Amino acid sequence: QAREPTRGHLFETALTASEASLSGGPDFLVEPEVTFYLAHEVSGPGVTESDILSATGGLRASLELARTRFSGGWKLEDVTADNAAAAYMVVSSSVMTPADVGDLASITVVLEKNGAVVAKGTGSEVLGGPPKAVAWLANQLAETGLKLAGGQIILSGSFTLPVAARAGDRVVARFDRLGTVEVKIQP
Repeated sequence: QAREPTRGHLFETALTASEASLSGGPDFLVEPEVTFYLAHEVSGPGVTESDILSATGGLRASLELARTRFSGGWKLEDVTADNAAAAYMVVSSSVMTPADVGDLASITVVLEKNGAVVAKGTGSEVLGGPPKAVAWLANQLAETGLKLAGGQIILSGSFTLPVAARAGDRVVARFDRLGTVEVKIQP
């Protein structure tokens, strides 16, 4: 049982644009998230939601696609050892500012798979709001002497429970005030 959020690294090779087509392999778990593009450094301890919003140069709607490379399911120990099962991040083409979007805790998302609604959520599901989740990350990193650097891209956490997707599936996340992002998983 996890007692706090998990974190991992998504490398530049994992970043792709909206309407991306990804090749199959093991099934993915898809999560709708807000991506923060940091304009400048954020260093804890004591980082607040306001600090994160001030440091943010842009926001995008995104889908994180996770998949574990271990057999036997999604055990916490395996996910941790597997870099939080990080695989891909698909981002929308439109970039918004925090002022454009407003209160991120109240933003909503509708997640569709193959045209059917499979999940709905709000930003408040992400530790009370996406900026609070990114502040948590900055403060956790500070405990080990690390910080969030300007230019980094941060996924805030999922608005919904993960949704399984496999080859042939098309997943779309429709965020109010933030836009739409989608991925088609190719066979």
